[in-house]
Amino acid sequence: MNRCPPEEKLSAYLDAELPAAEAAAIEAHLCACPECSATLGAFRELDAVAGSAPAPAVSEAQWDAAWAAIASRIAAGRRQARRPVWRRAVVWVAAAAACLAVAAGVVVLSRRPGAPAAPLARECVVEELEAAPGYAASVAYSPEGGVALITLAPEAIQEAPANGQGGDVL
Repeated sequence: MNRCPPEEKLSAYLDAELPAAEAAAIEAHLCACPECSATLGAFRELDAVAGSAPAPAVSEAQWDAAWAAIASRIAAGRRQARRPVWRRAVVWVAAAAACLAVAAGVVVLSRRPGAPAAPLARECVVEELEAAPGYAASVAYSPEGGVALITLAPEAIQEAPANGQGGDVL
């Protein structure tokens, strides 16, 4: 042991409450540390004095009175910890008001008119392009202009047009 053990460990060692390995380590430390040996000696003297003092005589009635006083103090503490009924009602009313406010906000926000929905499908023109052997290429674009989509894929995985017909316009 490099450092001195805390006094709680020395007390536990004196009372034989430590595991054997820890007790052996403290024993080895006590051989090398005069301060810890002196502290352990003081603990031994204190145990001897406390052990020689007579136990106080307490009657059964005194024990019963002490336990009754303890029980009444515990019960009094429980009574004081409870909130008055009106305070509990205020908490429930506030919680209900918060729930109603959240629900009203959801309803108002869900009914608010938003931006118009984008059209799901537009007419586009698909033209087949000449590609390397084994590949198919096409270009799709809107007649109004805008973005064009060029695809190049092996012929084995090229899909049929989306409308299920072999036409040029989807």
